[in-house]
Amino acid sequence: MKQIRLLLLLITLMFGFTNIVAENHSSSGVNRYEKIVLQKSKNHGSIQRPRTPDKQVVTCLYDGTGLALTFVLSEGVANLTITDDSLFESNQVIDTSTLDIYVPTGELSGCITIKLETEKGNIFEGIIEDNIEF
Repeated sequence: MKQIRLLLLLITLMFGFTNIVAENHSSSGVNRYEKIVLQKSKNHGSIQRPRTPDKQVVTCLYDGTGLALTFVLSEGVANLTITDDSLFESNQVIDTSTLDIYVPTGELSGCITIKLETEKGNIFEGIIEDNIEF
């Protein structure tokens, strides 16, 4: 399992895969889901020197009833904020040490915004577009 994760991480880093990635599977309402890679926010206002690519990759899978988050590296305790177009908002504290976390949300509508602020001071953000229905 670790070898597969390392291989996927290497492939991701080789292609500079830092943009949001989406997969849509739809066949008459069966197996529909949306998966994105959360982007790490950059520090605005400070001069940044070139750095090596970040080893952390956070993926988020929405399955119609909740979010499954997967981390390559632990980020410690994190505050997770989820919002959608129907004014639903959820703030939860999660522990990323298990690397795989499932957060039940119920059915969300419209664009879903995900923000993750970690104990290590990193902020990851992503948007699941309003292009799929469950």
